[in-house]
Amino acid sequence: SCAILLVVSYMAWAARRMLGVSSERALEASRELAVQIAALEGSRRETDRLMQNMPAAVATFDANSRLVRCNQRYAALFAAQTEDILGKRISDYVPQLALDQLDVQWKAALAGTPQSYRRFNVDPKTHLVTWVDAALMPVFQDGQVVGLDAVLMDVTDKVQAEAELKSLNIDLEQKVEKRTRALLDARERLEESHDDLLRAQGAASLVAMIAGVSHELGTPVGNSRLAASSSQELLRELASKFESGRMTRTDLTLGIATLQEGFGILENNLTRAESLLQSFRQVSADQASEQRRQFDLSDMVAEVVGSMTPMLRRHSHRLMLEVPEGIVMDSLPGPLGQVFINLINNAYLHGFDGMAQGVLTLHAEVREPGKVCIRVEDNGCGMTPEVQAHLFDPFFSTRIGSGGTGLGMGIVKRIVQRTLGGQIQVESWPGQGTRFSIELPLQAPHGT
Repeated sequence: SCAILLVVSYMAWAARRMLGVSSERALEASRELAVQIAALEGSRRETDRLMQNMPAAVATFDANSRLVRCNQRYAALFAAQTEDILGKRISDYVPQLALDQLDVQWKAALAGTPQSYRRFNVDPKTHLVTWVDAALMPVFQDGQVVGLDAVLMDVTDKVQAEAELKSLNIDLEQKVEKRTRALLDARERLEESHDDLLRAQGAASLVAMIAGVSHELGTPVGNSRLAASSSQELLRELASKFESGRMTRTDLTLGIATLQEGFGILENNLTRAESLLQSFRQVSADQASEQRRQFDLSDMVAEVVGSMTPMLRRHSHRLMLEVPEGIVMDSLPGPLGQVFINLINNAYLHGFDGMAQGVLTLHAEVREPGKVCIRVEDNGCGMTPEVQAHLFDPFFSTRIGSGGTGLGMGIVKRIVQRTLGGQIQVESWPGQGTRFSIELPLQAPHGT
């Protein structure tokens, strides 16, 4: 019995000892659990604070579309407080108009695919319309979607700005289109004006040619008339002497010699007039018709220069032609002649200003198949770089108000490039002269 008592006493002591240890462990575990609960509560409060302070509307839903958590910005979208909508299904508090906008994206997100979209929102109380960009992110657990996180940003200002920008762009496009139409109309009118100027200058050149040729014809026609009248008077005298029987051999000899001299003068003057008229006839026909034809460049240049002879003779300058025969062109001699006339006039009017005797050279050669290179070069006063930069600008002239119109060089460039299908360049050196280099196709583009 003593042994039994000792065993029982030992077991009791061991049980008390084990109970003390368990109590201490339980207390320690309880303290650790309290710390973890406090930390978790602090984390929850921190999370709630962050959610409430976020500039976006944030909400979390379970797999059945019930609202688990949200901030007040989210609840405010539906004119509610957070406690009013927590635990409700989305269809219980979201207006049908909004549900219709997000239905497809919501189902896709619950199926596991993140979604982003933009929709408008109507406040149930104020009926104020706002715009939000929404993002839906599935929440996975063990490979299954157990809920959704939703983030909605108010982008009303952005949408309005985009709408205003779009409106401005549309307005700008309309203005640009209107301006473009106006510019196209202006360009068309300018093209017509250029054509009118071209025709007007061609007509002015013809008028100047007519005046010059008329003046130039005065001398041979006058001489011819004088020779004819003198010869006729001499014939009357000889006839009178012959009828009266008073004609002597000496009278007949002197009369024949005088008549031969008169007819020689008459023939020379008529030949001179015929040559002048022939040159003028071809140049004027080309200028008037502006039709393309085949021609030898040397003949065409000679005709143009011949028609300008009356004007050129008023100056002491020399015009040297270096155009070989055999450069056959299928082009428009009228406009090309206008180019030569304008360049020659430009040299005489501007290049030789203040000079007693200038030299103008017109040179042409075929450097490559199908193209002719023409050089019109003078040894005149030249041009400054500033003048060269604006030489081909319409209405630019260094002698506006003193006989210059500022149209000649612009017309030259237009004819060379647009009508004849070529290129023109100018080089000039103050005090040393000017060179115009023109490259033209032997066959002008069709349609010109």
